Amino acid sequence: MFNKLLSYAPVQIFSALSVFALIAIQTRFLAVSEYGLLAVLLVIMESTRSMFAQWINTALLRFYPSAQSPEREQLLCLSSSLLWLFAAVAVLVVALCLWVFSLFSWSNMLWVALLFVAKGTYTYYLERARVCEQVNRYRYATLTQAVLSVVLTLGCLWLDGALHSALIALVASNAIALLFTLRRNPQGYKGTPVLRREFLHYGLPFMFTGALGVLATRSDRIVIAQLTSLEQAGLYAGIANLLVGLMALVFMVVALPLYPELTKLTDKPQQLRQAHSRYGGYLCALAIPALTGLCLLAQPLITVFLGERYQQLDLRVFYAIAAATFILNLRGHYLDHGLQFRLRTQWLPLITAVGFALQLALAFTWVPKLGALGAALALLIAMCVAALLSLITGRYYRYYFTWPAQLYKTLLATTVMGAVLYTLLSNLVSLAPWQQLVIGVLVGTTTYALMHWLLNTFAIRSQSLNWRRRSV
Repeated sequence: MFNKLLSYAPVQIFSALSVFALIAIQTRFLAVSEYGLLAVLLVIMESTRSMFAQWINTALLRFYPSAQSPEREQLLCLSSSLLWLFAAVAVLVVALCLWVFSLFSWSNMLWVALLFVAKGTYTYYLERARVCEQVNRYRYATLTQAVLSVVLTLGCLWLDGALHSALIALVASNAIALLFTLRRNPQGYKGTPVLRREFLHYGLPFMFTGALGVLATRSDRIVIAQLTSLEQAGLYAGIANLLVGLMALVFMVVALPLYPELTKLTDKPQQLRQAHSRYGGYLCALAIPALTGLCLLAQPLITVFLGERYQQLDLRVFYAIAAATFILNLRGHYLDHGLQFRLRTQWLPLITAVGFALQLALAFTWVPKLGALGAALALLIAMCVAALLSLITGRYYRYYFTWPAQLYKTLLATTVMGAVLYTLLSNLVSLAPWQQLVIGVLVGTTTYALMHWLLNTFAIRSQSLNWRRRSV
């Protein structure tokens, strides 16, 4: 499992860094109000993609690794057919959403729809490359998309610093990266009625869960824009996009390569529990120190990646959103597995809907009084409630979570890292923000890694000795 993690982790880390760069470019070239509008358009695109495309990827990940050869070809044909069928419906939904929010123009419609098609198709074929264990194709596509998203966004916005230039760059980067993974379907394979029924029964609940999930985590931009202004929505969206993107990628470094390995064990309960415990340990070992480091480095992080204009937002907003995104990903990449492994995904839309309804109710109550802080607190509380419901429902269906492996060592290492970083930063106030950030990241990472080495977490010392022997 650890070797599988290392096969994908480097490109995921590079992809995470590209998200930082992309947000930094967009927030510097676009006015705050324009960035707020971009955030609203991306909410519409992502919620539509999660509803009409992402569920297909999720179902493919669940069934493909444990399927036999004939069924695998059938799954590939079935999933790709469904993708194009639902894509046609999704374009109409995009147009409807733009009209509802008074954002419809033929230009907005064209580029948001093209971005949906490009990103939806790219992520689908990227997942196919992963489940088919085509590691090199996955790496090339991920690296290409990461580099081009930054380079093309910088070039397009430098030539014309308009909103649609940012959308054009995103469309092009996804479309070009798609070429590395785009492959024909096997010929002559059609899914059996039983296979189609199982695929749809498992996957369709994720259609509504995905859309509700995006709305629950990003509708706060729309609420702020409606109740305050696009400028306030832009300030909030800059920080939220930075944190949501980074935290999602931290979790995906572990989830992308290792989740298919877990699905291979769904018929072996004892082995699954052991593997899931180790998987949870890897998640915590990356995500807990990431959350701690982000909160401690909040001020230089905002200045370096978003600019001085975004410093006016209350740091409490940053902390609340960081905690909410951590809990959101912990639920999606760990707690929801109890229902997924038990094939009880029909409960996921209801759990997400409860969280979404609570988030909206709290946001409409608190945003007029507290502004962006009210939206951030509403998001945090809603994510906590949804995660707790997922855990309780999974246990009700007799999936008993095992304590994540080596969690106590992760907490100890994170505590030491946080203490060192807090002490260090209090002595770096005279340095430039980028210098504080670089020194803080280097010292924090080194301290954390050294603590795990001393604690021998996941037998890391013996793993290192084995690698050295192989290289000799």
